[in-house]
Amino acid sequence: MDDLLAAGIPETDIVLGFHPPSKRALTEFSHA
Repeated sequence: MDDLLAAGIPETDIVLGFHPPSKRALTEFSHA
């Protein structure tokens, strides 16, 4: 994830697939 952020990819374009969907809504990242 740090590599993606360092490459300039916005947090809103990154989905944290290793978190369940219910927890994704609690992050600054995409909820997909």
